[in-house]
Amino acid sequence: MRALIRKITAAAVVVFAAIPLGGCSGIAALDPQEFVRNVDLRNPDLLQVTDGSYKGEYTISAPPGTVVVNRTAEVLVHIEDAAYREVTIRSPRRLKDSSDFSRLADRVVQRGTIKVDTVSGATYSSLAVLKAIEKAVER
Repeated sequence: MRALIRKITAAAVVVFAAIPLGGCSGIAALDPQEFVRNVDLRNPDLLQVTDGSYKGEYTISAPPGTVVVNRTAEVLVHIEDAAYREVTIRSPRRLKDSSDFSRLADRVVQRGTIKVDTVSGATYSSLAVLKAIEKAVER
């Protein structure tokens, strides 16, 4: 009887140990480059936007619906004469105080588009900023 209980216990340990590992393997199979390619950045038609300042926020999750990678950005976008005049990253603080991200915002203003190169090593955060700009202006 004890041998049977040991076998059942051992089998249960193996099964319960495999469940989290199986879940992780699905996450590890995510191709980050494919995820990034599938983020739909749409340039707002600035001709349809009234001059003014607009606040936008966006949270990007990879893979969608999980908490594996969550990046939220809040921006303030100033539009004048159908052009980006200023983009200010308001949060999170690590982006707000980063020269790399201020250069990202400057590229949007200079090029007049949100389709700019992301910050190397911070692709998800960059995409959150760019999508926040898009959301601010789409309102």
